Amino acid sequence: MKRISFLFIFLLFISFSASPQWNWQNPFPQGNNLNSVSFIDANTGCFIGDNGTILRTSDGGSTWENVYSGVNSNLQSVCFASPTIGYTVGDNGTLLKTYDAGKSWISLSSGTINGIRSVYFTGIDTGFAVGAVFFNGFVIKTTDGGQSWNYFGNGAFSYLNSVFFLNQDTGYAVGGSGTFLKTTNGGTIWNVFYVGISEDLNSVFYTDANNGYIVGDNGTMLRTTNGGTSWSTVTSGTSDYLKSIFFTDNNHGYAVGYNHNAMSGVILSTSNAGANWTAINTGNWLSTVSFHDGNIGYAAGFLGTIMKTTDGGLIWSALSRRITTNNLQSIQFTDPLTGYIAGGYLDDTTGIILKTIDGGTNWTKQPLPKPYWLSSIFFPDANTGFAVGWNFIILKTANAGSTWDSVYQDSTLSGDWLHSVYFVSLPEIRPVKISKI
Repeated sequence: MKRISFLFIFLLFISFSASPQWNWQNPFPQGNNLNSVSFIDANTGCFIGDNGTILRTSDGGSTWENVYSGVNSNLQSVCFASPTIGYTVGDNGTLLKTYDAGKSWISLSSGTINGIRSVYFTGIDTGFAVGAVFFNGFVIKTTDGGQSWNYFGNGAFSYLNSVFFLNQDTGYAVGGSGTFLKTTNGGTIWNVFYVGISEDLNSVFYTDANNGYIVGDNGTMLRTTNGGTSWSTVTSGTSDYLKSIFFTDNNHGYAVGYNHNAMSGVILSTSNAGANWTAINTGNWLSTVSFHDGNIGYAAGFLGTIMKTTDGGLIWSALSRRITTNNLQSIQFTDPLTGYIAGGYLDDTTGIILKTIDGGTNWTKQPLPKPYWLSSIFFPDANTGFAVGWNFIILKTANAGSTWDSVYQDSTLSGDWLHSVYFVSLPEIRPVKISKI
């Protein structure tokens, strides 16, 4: 489901000036799925995601910069090794490095063309990444800042989704079918441990040498108190796919995930070292969570969703915004400030018409007699408009979109489309003079 981003046609607004440019309007600040986040300090950090997306903020998310990555591959993980040096990895062996705190990125060779799913650096030069060759996992290691990598894998274990190091020597990796790996010699040897379940594991985090946590599919949550020799199942209170886990200290931790069917997300928090978890259900499908300190944290996910907390996870605020997730099919402006958009989903219960009166800065949903899926909209003049779509529906407004009426629908043509509407002119209505005989 991760690569669902471009099933939607996202709304762009053109700025009319001497040098026109396009700015992403919906979702804002962009609409690709976000898969990982890393912050250098309380204000400066990068989110990475599908289709080479790199978002950077230097003011805690008040403003955003879409940074050019130079790649189209889905980026899966980002890690900063210092306040200026960072790395991001992704599909097709993609490896990028920044020397200026994420303002610009260069491409390096990872030595593989296979998908890399997670990266972790224990120092400026030493780092590890894990991934998959079909259903087999691999680990790669660099000791020269990503210039060259040593490979370990060859089908010794299932695909890997997450890697985490407690220090330069001790590290962990998790992945498909309950796979859990541990190294105590800086990645030279990886030992396979049995965690007692066969669910896919998505994220691992340790607070110290003994206490560690893993989350996975179908609400899976595991805890160890002996470094990973044995694991116990923790009741997460959810059946959602848990994708990321992060602890700010030995007691306070957070996990995020999503529900495929409900298209919703969840944030879990604990204040007693994972013994109990409290759920905050959100309307946002979340894939990653990270905290800068005990109070300031960020979560991100589906369609560019970004959330922030400044009180240790009690309250989360949206830094991104979304007008709609409907497919947007048609747009028309009747003057430089007033415009309309029509669209919908592949059933006749989720159609939409949007209107702006400020040149596209803000959009509002228009009331419809029924939310038909609409494929085309046209205004012959400033007040009169028509929209057509699924089941041969024709809607009309005579008051610039304040109200819409259904003027035609043929039930015998259920399932068929009207794809486009256009008027050369409106018929002229003349008053009729009646003479008394």
